Amino acid sequence: EEGQAELKGPDAREWLERLETEHDNLRAALEWSKTDATDSDALLRFAGALARFWLIRGHSREGRVWIAEALSMSRDSTKLVRARALFGAGMLAWVLGDYASAQELHDEALEIRRDIGDGAGIAGSLNAIGFVLQGRGEYESAAALHGESLSIARGLGERWEEASALNNLGIVARHRGDGLRAIELLEAGLEIFRDLGDAREISNTLNNLSVVFAVRGDFWNALELIEENLALRRSIGDKRGVATSLLNMGEVKRLMGDYVGAADLLRRSLLLYDEAGDTRNLAYAIEGLMMVAVAEKRPDRALRLVGATAALRQSIGSPLSPAEAEETNMRLEEAREAIGEERAKRLVDAGRAMTREQAIAYALEGARRRS
Repeated sequence: EEGQAELKGPDAREWLERLETEHDNLRAALEWSKTDATDSDALLRFAGALARFWLIRGHSREGRVWIAEALSMSRDSTKLVRARALFGAGMLAWVLGDYASAQELHDEALEIRRDIGDGAGIAGSLNAIGFVLQGRGEYESAAALHGESLSIARGLGERWEEASALNNLGIVARHRGDGLRAIELLEAGLEIFRDLGDAREISNTLNNLSVVFAVRGDFWNALELIEENLALRRSIGDKRGVATSLLNMGEVKRLMGDYVGAADLLRRSLLLYDEAGDTRNLAYAIEGLMMVAVAEKRPDRALRLVGATAALRQSIGSPLSPAEAEETNMRLEEAREAIGEERAKRLVDAGRAMTREQAIAYALEGARRRS
């Protein structure tokens, strides 16, 4: 529990290494806690406190199993302990692309936190539910929850939650196409995270800023921000974060016309997302490779990848944002015209019929051949 709190501060690197080094011992302690008759909260406290570590270090699948078991076994846990565990389970479900379960878990945690008057916890749950809604393309509802979280956090002086809400509102503004507002919000959140010394959230916010700059065509500033957040993520062993940095660097390289470099970065990102079980961002990596195929005048490959990513997104209920969908359709128009609508439809359908494993193999095979 001490480590859980420290993972949001300047000593996060040290604590992540300590927890990783002791992971086998922690597993043994979790097993022992199942039979600890003296403390019915032991397993749930233990698993809930490890959730952020599991999330950052790429153990999301394992962590989700532990917390699910702990929640099912808890007999008379306190409301606070249960809410924390539910919140941790929700975070892990979100990372793994199970948005329905993530929202259900966060909703239950929020209900408990409202019942016991846990203000900081309420702000955190509102933020988390908003982020789930973002993944489902429900940006208006997400913005309302992030705004409520921001108001509560500021009223309580909870600076970490305030920064998190600002960051999330910045992401919503980007999806709405308001780049200037996104930069304003993200920079405000970044200032707080820097002051708190939270390396992971600094890197996340830098990453979000880099995306805004890339969309606005400011590629060199975008690359500079990506390099900074990539270094931070590597320093704390944030595997999924590293994947995101590589993904965004690949996207910037593509926009700059370096298709070989872009394909290599996107392939590396895809492999890391697959390892982490992150289907939503895995789809983004494949979509990046699809855009490379479009740029290289390979319409057959591009359209198969479109179908494959559409199936992946449908499986987790995470559509592209309107702005992303518009750009994708615009880029694909030339490919459709080159081969005709009938053939284009067959190729998209062939991509949709691929399993997850087949889609990944097809995306990687093409990337290797070109890079």
